[in-house]
Amino acid sequence: MKPKQKLKVNKQKVPGTRNSSFITITLGKMKSLVGIHAIATSLLLTAIPCASEVTPPWTFQVMADWHGAEWYATHPVPGDDEVLYNLQKDGLLNIREEFGGDLIVMPGDTNSGNWNIQSWVDNNFPGHSIQDAVYKAGINCYSTVRNLFTEAGYEKILISIGDHELGDNYWGPHGKDTKTDSLTHFRSSFTTALYMDEDSGEHIYKEGIGNADSTPIGTPYEYTSFAHRHKNALFITMDVFHEISDRDFLDRVNGIGGEGIITGDVTGSHLDWFEEVLKEARNDDGIKHIIVQSHLPILQPVRKIYSSAMFFDRAERSSFWKKMVEYGVDIYLAGEVHAHTASKTDESDLVQIVSKSLGFFNFLQVTVTDESIGGKKASMKFLGH
Repeated sequence: MKPKQKLKVNKQKVPGTRNSSFITITLGKMKSLVGIHAIATSLLLTAIPCASEVTPPWTFQVMADWHGAEWYATHPVPGDDEVLYNLQKDGLLNIREEFGGDLIVMPGDTNSGNWNIQSWVDNNFPGHSIQDAVYKAGINCYSTVRNLFTEAGYEKILISIGDHELGDNYWGPHGKDTKTDSLTHFRSSFTTALYMDEDSGEHIYKEGIGNADSTPIGTPYEYTSFAHRHKNALFITMDVFHEISDRDFLDRVNGIGGEGIITGDVTGSHLDWFEEVLKEARNDDGIKHIIVQSHLPILQPVRKIYSSAMFFDRAERSSFWKKMVEYGVDIYLAGEVHAHTASKTDESDLVQIVSKSLGFFNFLQVTVTDESIGGKKASMKFLGH
C-alpha cells in the first residue's frame, strides 16, 4: 500500500461569522481548508500530495435525497404525462449549463418507494402480486431516471441504495412484512434499470479495480455496491442495508439496530470485498483520490430536518469506518438527514460530508485535481419535486 503523508490539522474560527469554522490542513508547504459547518459556502475538502499534476481539473455534483422520482413509478416516460419530466429535464439542463460536471453522485433516496402497500398495488398494478408490483414500479422509476439524466447530458450517475429505495424503514421479519419480503425485487429493479446494458445484459460498471471485482459477487449486494474509476478518482458506492437478524433487532447498550431486521452495517464477504478494492486502489498510482458514498451518516452528531435519522451502527468504531481510515479514503458522502454537515474525527483525515438536494436544491459542486478535492454548496431556483 502506498503510504499517505500525515496531515497536521488545526480547527479555527472563520473570521466575521458566529457559527462557521474550518480546519486548516498543513501538508508540507501546502494548506487547505475543510469546512466543518454547512453555513460556509465554499470549502476545500481534502488534499493529497502529488509530484506533478497530469489530470486537468474536472467536476461532479452530489445530489443526496433528491426524492424527485416517485411519480415515475406509475408514470414512466415516454408516457401520457411528461410534464414533470420536462420540468426536471429543464432544471438539469440549467445545472449542466451553469455548473457542467462529468457525473452526478446520488447518496440514496431518489423516491418514496412505498410500493409494497396492498392498497397502492391495487390502485396502480391491479391483479399483480406485491412483489411483481414492486419490481414493475422500480423498472418504471429507475429507467425513467436514467433517461432523464442522460437527456440532460449526465450519462454517468452513481446512485446508492437508500432506505426509500428499499421501501423506507422499518423492515419487519420475513413473512410478516411485505416490504421485507420484497427486498430482492426492490434491489433487482434498481440494478436492472440503472446499471445494466440493454444489449449485453451486463453491468455497465463491470471493470474491476486491479485484481478486485467491481462488485461483491455472490452477496446480496451484487451490483448495488460497486466500484468505478473516473479519471484520477475511485468512487465506491455502498449498499449498507444489512440484514442482521430474522427478528426485530435492537441493542440498547451499544445503540445499534432499531429498524427491524435491517441495520446499517458492512460485514463479512461484503467488507472483505470493500477492503480488497481499497488495497488495489492504493497500489494504483493513477488513483489520487478515493471517494466512498452510501446513504447513512456514520459520524454523529449531524444536522437533521424531517428525517427518521437512521445511522450506521457503531459510528467511527465500525469496521467499515476503520477500513476507510486504514486505506486513506478521502471523503465519505452520505445523505438521509436532509441537511448539510461536514465533520471528521481527531484520529484521521477522513472527512464525512452529509448533504441534501431536495428538488435539486443545495447540491454540492465538487472540483477535482490531482492534488485536491474542492467543494461548494450550489442551488438552482427550480423545484422539480
